[in-house]
Amino acid sequence: MLRRVSLAVVLFGMAGAWFHGLVAAAATPGSIVGKVVDAKTGQPLACVNVVVSGTMRGAASDEAGVFRIGRLDPGVYVLRASMVGYETATLQVEVRQGAVEEVEFRLEPSILQAQQIVVTATRSEHLLEDVPVVMEVVQQYEIREKGANDLAEALEDRPGVVIDASSSGGKILRMNGVDGRRILVLVDGVPVAGKVNDRQELDLFDADDIERIEIVKGPGSSLYGSDAMGGVVNVITQPITEDFRLDLRTRTGGFGLRGGNLALSGTTAGLGYALSLDHTRQGERRSTDEIAVKDFRSSNGRAKLQRRWKSGSLTGSVLYRRTSQEATLQMSGRTYDTETNVRHWDYSMHLLQAMASRVEADVTFFGSRNFREYRSVPRGRPASVDTTTEDLFGIRSDLRWTLKPWLMADVGYDMSANQYESDRVSSASTRWQHGLFTQLQLTPLEPLTLVAGARYDKISGLQGRVSPRASAVYSIAPGLKLRTGWGMGFRAPSFIEMYSYFVMPIPGRPLYLIGNENLKPETSSGYDVGLEYSLKGRLFANVSFFENRFRDLIADYWRQPGSVLSYRNVNRASFRTLEAQGKLYLLSNFWLTVSYNSTRVWEDEEYPTLGISPHMATLRLNWRMLHDRLNLSARSQLFSSTDVTQYVTDASGALVPRTLRRNAYGLLDATLTLRLHRLVDLRLGVSNLTDYTDATFGPYLGRRAYVDLDFSL
Repeated sequence: MLRRVSLAVVLFGMAGAWFHGLVAAAATPGSIVGKVVDAKTGQPLACVNVVVSGTMRGAASDEAGVFRIGRLDPGVYVLRASMVGYETATLQVEVRQGAVEEVEFRLEPSILQAQQIVVTATRSEHLLEDVPVVMEVVQQYEIREKGANDLAEALEDRPGVVIDASSSGGKILRMNGVDGRRILVLVDGVPVAGKVNDRQELDLFDADDIERIEIVKGPGSSLYGSDAMGGVVNVITQPITEDFRLDLRTRTGGFGLRGGNLALSGTTAGLGYALSLDHTRQGERRSTDEIAVKDFRSSNGRAKLQRRWKSGSLTGSVLYRRTSQEATLQMSGRTYDTETNVRHWDYSMHLLQAMASRVEADVTFFGSRNFREYRSVPRGRPASVDTTTEDLFGIRSDLRWTLKPWLMADVGYDMSANQYESDRVSSASTRWQHGLFTQLQLTPLEPLTLVAGARYDKISGLQGRVSPRASAVYSIAPGLKLRTGWGMGFRAPSFIEMYSYFVMPIPGRPLYLIGNENLKPETSSGYDVGLEYSLKGRLFANVSFFENRFRDLIADYWRQPGSVLSYRNVNRASFRTLEAQGKLYLLSNFWLTVSYNSTRVWEDEEYPTLGISPHMATLRLNWRMLHDRLNLSARSQLFSSTDVTQYVTDASGALVPRTLRRNAYGLLDATLTLRLHRLVDLRLGVSNLTDYTDATFGPYLGRRAYVDLDFSL
């Protein structure tokens, strides 16, 4: 393994040196020096992001509003200046050989605050409004205003997102009808270990550590390989700040909710640092009609160090998390006391280096280790204990080359090794994955941007697979844009599906779960088309249609009826989704957000749907009062009626399907934030305000109030 990694690094360096020499020899570079000011007041603006369109080159303005971008080859460039709270501005600049060009941006205030840099859709930084892929961003202020504790709560009111329960009572994701095992969850662009039954448990991700969440719906294997056949959710953690910052948050609430978070960040003598510590405890929390969580505890800490220099940066990060959960499980007429303990480590090293004026290397070395112990105690019987240890490490690399201001190429190589050892599989297994991808971004005309690429993946024990993708964004008129794309995805069979050998502890009749080593990868092919409209900072609206077709879906079946369960490729499915969102500012301090999602699922009869509401809608209302000292946020979710298929154990011990009707229902949450001092915020919140419960399908717990106290320096 070390030889392979070393060889990749050497080849990467040789390619970079060659590109550096090729580009540097072209001409004496020039530079751009500019200033950014508020168009209304004329005051300088700090921390404005200024980028050269079509490249990764850029700079941030300082306290005096001044920025500098150096080492630019002679030519004509388009600069874009963006900052939250202001409209994005563009300027065309001609850079002459060896000259310093001076420019000035005058930014108009915006109340939409929609301009933001994103990375997930193309694996490179782009303004959200320019990305040629339909995507969504959950921003930090939205996470804070709804009082989210974890990633699941941060996502639960997004269009098309449903939070389900895992087999142990954790929170897992379903998006546009697609099961969570086919949605790839990343943290800062890299995968993490620790899935339960092939799904990432979202309640293990602390919301205070999240800077934003980027969501791409549809096949994403052309950039990220396996597991991204239905979409990608990328969690971007809190960045390192230039100035010293200290945040302290405490929380208390109903059903035994207690928590606290401490975070500090800053830069000293060119060395950036960030540290966050978090602890959360929740008491009663029912996940399904069979699983009741009695106590949940989570503690974690993350540390970051960053060294910057003129042409790049090196960032190291390490995370340690420990969680425990006690619950009761009702199965086959018996009650089981269960206990789950998890210890988790993540570590990474990220290098960003400009090797020439138009060449950039982006390399991340990452690793993740997850140890999980699950103890099940049937009352009156001996305990059953199984443990799982998963190790994941690898490299993600990109070499970006701006050939012309209107043409950018991205070539990348990814490698990972995943080792899995569990009491539920026949033996420890290791899987190597190698991925090589290329992508071109082309802007042949000013209103049109095209992106096309493909990726080849080779996974040990499986045949190589190619995943292509093409997408485009076209500016039809000022404020009106059309986005469309098509791509293919796949998911390799998991260790559980291939190598399981486990006896389920059902009293009186053992039930065996046995894997199938001959499984083929699942595949998908999907397209999307979306129309987006914004009106002078007052209205933002979009409507999108997605279709994703799956083949060779892996489903369980009775190898021996009533006694042996296994897996096979038998199914096809089609997911069609119509999604609409709108944000309207009625006043500068009063706005509402509306979203609607309609999902239709067709599947083979052997793979029934699990209660997806075909129609979902959300309404969010924000009202800032008393010169922003008081903020009211109200959120409502509406779900249509649907048929729900559950698997239950009959008298013989066999799992049989049961279909029930779930009625339409709605949920209402509200949060009131009061600024006690410029450094202190008090937040009062109520979830499930109407106290709605459903003993069969959930929610199982009624109204819950909580109090947050935030201190920021």
